[in-house]
Amino acid sequence: MKPKFNFPPNVYGETKLGLHKNYRNNLLATIELMRRGNKNGQAFSNYGFGWQSQFLPLGGIYEPLVEAITQKAIIFLKNIDEKISTFNFKMIFMENLWANINYTNDINWPHNHAGDISGVYYLQTPKNCGNIGLLNFTSATSDLDIVLQDRITMKPLKAITDKLILFNSSCHHRVFKNLNKKPRISVSFNMKMKGK
Repeated sequence: MKPKFNFPPNVYGETKLGLHKNYRNNLLATIELMRRGNKNGQAFSNYGFGWQSQFLPLGGIYEPLVEAITQKAIIFLKNIDEKISTFNFKMIFMENLWANINYTNDINWPHNHAGDISGVYYLQTPKNCGNIGLLNFTSATSDLDIVLQDRITMKPLKAITDKLILFNSSCHHRVFKNLNKKPRISVSFNMKMKGK
């Protein structure tokens, strides 16, 4: 996974994770069962829109997903390490992950995450279901600045089934409106690094 620098100091990478369709379908079924058991979900960046689960377990059915994301994150960080000689890390581990369901017209407000590396993995992405946009809020001092930067300094990344996107946790990002009648379903996460 090749890192790309976006409005430095932000960095991101994107790749297919390569998880089998049957496994992805099992994850979708598990997430749907969770949604049925907790129809209100959590309200964070999706406040007023969509559904977000509580933290998912890191083991059980989610363990292969956690392992696959972790392996890609290691490659991502090693590639950063080659570009920045002062950057060193010993290991990275999954801190938490959660499911997101965005129905028709649902969005996620601009926000950032805790941790060192964050990201999203797409399980179901119908056409026009809403891409993610990485934002540069480092120089925003007013609401007008934020509106202007949304047009000038935003990197849109396509939502594609089985795609993994990683970025530094402090990078502000948003999810655009789902214009499809089918839901977009994804898993978001935060990871922590340990230095050498």
